[in-house]
Amino acid sequence: MSTPTPKKEGHTMDTSSTNIKRTDVNDEIQKALHDQYKSPGNSRYGRIRPEIFRLLLAKNSGYDLVKTFIETGTYSGIQNQMATDSGVFDTVYGIELSKHWAETTQSRNPNSIIIHGDTAVELPKVLEKYTDDPVFLYLDAHYCQTYPPIPKTEFPLWKELQMIKDRGMADIVAIDDIDTFGKVREDLKATPDAVEWEAVTTKSIDEFFGDLIVDSLAIDGSYIIWLSPS
Repeated sequence: MSTPTPKKEGHTMDTSSTNIKRTDVNDEIQKALHDQYKSPGNSRYGRIRPEIFRLLLAKNSGYDLVKTFIETGTYSGIQNQMATDSGVFDTVYGIELSKHWAETTQSRNPNSIIIHGDTAVELPKVLEKYTDDPVFLYLDAHYCQTYPPIPKTEFPLWKELQMIKDRGMADIVAIDDIDTFGKVREDLKATPDAVEWEAVTTKSIDEFFGDLIVDSLAIDGSYIIWLSPS
């Protein structure tokens, strides 16, 4: 697969392969999000729905070449299933620390490749398969209070982002839980003195990747960035 040739926001985009006919993808994304809010109690709230995936891959020229989805932290598998349902990905992965939730995700989405393990160990193995291909990464592998309970572990986000930065591909990266950015969450910390969500902001992510960011978008639940190859 050839690497996308990213273009900054405002350039003409070829969206024919996604069957989306429009002049402003941003308007289409916002409309799709607005429609989502009109469905009270919808379990899709805060998720990237199938139709939004199609819009995100069409937002910047060349990114419709992204055919692999990798999720870290699947929980019950709803987001993983939506990635499959979008129809834009040839392969969908999920990495989940909890054996219970890994099995739940696999049951919900049997066509996915679900890996039970630590994202710090398993994500590099998956990325190694795509050294020449861009991917869509959905990062959600943080501790949360679930049943059955899982042990608190080291906050993985910055290690994940470093892996992505080091590989130097034109990836799309969605960082989940934007509503937690910049907040001190003592209940989620692996240790009392750990610096976790309070250090995560759109600004700190932008500064971390610097000029590698082609475009970015904050939507309900996630902060999404489009990267250029380094």
